[in-house]
Amino acid sequence: RDGKYAWVTNSEDDKVLKVERGLQDRQRDRVVAEVGPTGGGPYGMRMSYDDREVWVADKGEGGPAGKTITVLDAEKNTVLAKVDTGCLRNDHIILSPDGGEMWATCNESHDIVVLDAKTRAIKTRIPMPNGGDSHGGVFVAYSRGPNGVVAETVSDQNGLHGSALDAQLKGTPWTVR
Repeated sequence: RDGKYAWVTNSEDDKVLKVERGLQDRQRDRVVAEVGPTGGGPYGMRMSYDDREVWVADKGEGGPAGKTITVLDAEKNTVLAKVDTGCLRNDHIILSPDGGEMWATCNESHDIVVLDAKTRAIKTRIPMPNGGDSHGGVFVAYSRGPNGVVAETVSDQNGLHGSALDAQLKGTPWTVR
C-alpha cells in the first residue's frame, strides 16, 4: 500500500524478486530478496488484502503448463504454500473486492478457480462457456443511484479500484454502495 516495495516474477529461475523502491532523490530501486522456488514459470501476482501475502500464478512460462499457485510471506520473504489448482496455465490472480477470495484464471483449461484467501482451499471452479477465454477478469459492483443503475469496477488483474481500494486503505470492510 505504501509503495515501498514492488514484486517482480522471474520466470527463468522460478523465483519472485522483492524490490525496494528508491523513493528518495538519487535513490535507486534495489532487489532486497529473491523468494522461491515457486512453481514453474511464475507469471501473474496479487497481494492479499492485508498486504501480508503475495499469491503467484505458476503459469509454466517457457515450460510445461503450470498447475499451482505459490503463496509467499511478504514480510519474511519465504514460501508459505503451494496450492495445486488443477488448472492448466494459471495466468492471472484477481482479489475479490472484500479480500475473501482469490480468483485464478486458467488459460489452457478454460476455467477460473476460486480459492478461499484465508484457508487457500478451492471453493469452486467456473468453466468458461464453450471453452471460452478466461484470461482476464473484472469484479463489477452494481448499485442504484438517482439516475438509475451505476456500475463500478472494484477489482481486476491490476488490483483493487474505487470503493474497494478506499475500503482497503481505510482498513474497513468493503460493501456495495
